[in-house]
Amino acid sequence: MTPAATPVRRAIGALCLLSAVACGGTALAQARSDFGRVFGDPLTQGIRNGDVEAVRHALIRGYNPSKRYTQDLTPLMLAGIGGQAEIATILLEYGANILTRDKMGNTALIYAAGAGHVEVLMVLLDHGAMIDVRNKRGVSALVHAARNGHPAAVAELMRRGADVTLTDHTGRSALDWARDNHHQAIVRLFRKTRS
Repeated sequence: MTPAATPVRRAIGALCLLSAVACGGTALAQARSDFGRVFGDPLTQGIRNGDVEAVRHALIRGYNPSKRYTQDLTPLMLAGIGGQAEIATILLEYGANILTRDKMGNTALIYAAGAGHVEVLMVLLDHGAMIDVRNKRGVSALVHAARNGHPAAVAELMRRGADVTLTDHTGRSALDWARDNHHQAIVRLFRKTRS
C-alpha cells in the first residue's frame, strides 16, 4: 500500500462510521459493508493503491470516472482525499464531473482542501472547479482548509481568489476557524493579505 492510500482508506472509514453514528447502532454493520464496497472495483482499487496505470486501465475498460459510491463519493473525490494529483488529472481527462457533490454537498475541491492537498487543488482549479462553492453547512474549500490547519492550501486558495469573507452555518469564516483552532500560520496569512 502506498502512503497516499492511507488517507483515502481512513477518510472513507470515517465517513462510513459517521453515517453509522448518525443512523443508530444497526448501521455499524452496514457502514463496514459500505467501506468494502467503496474499493470493490478496479478503478477504486487503483485509486486506493495510488496505482496510476491501474486507474488508466480501468478507465480504458469503461469504468465510469463519475460513478457514485458510498456516501455519494466519486473517484475524483477519492483522489482529492488521498492527495493523488496525477490520478485526478487522468480522471478529468476521462470525463470525471468536477462539479459533482456528495450527500453533504462536498466537492472534490472541498475534500482536497480539507486534507491539505495543494497539488490536487491546483489540478481541480485548473480544470474549472468552482473555488467558492459551499456544502450544505456553508463550508467552502477555504474554510475547510483553514479549519483543518493547512496553510499551504489556504495560501493557494487565497492566491487563486477565494472569498475570505464567506462563513459557514455557524457564522464563522476561514479566519475565525483558524483562530479558534490555534492555527497561527494561517492567521498570519490572513494578516499578511490585509496589509
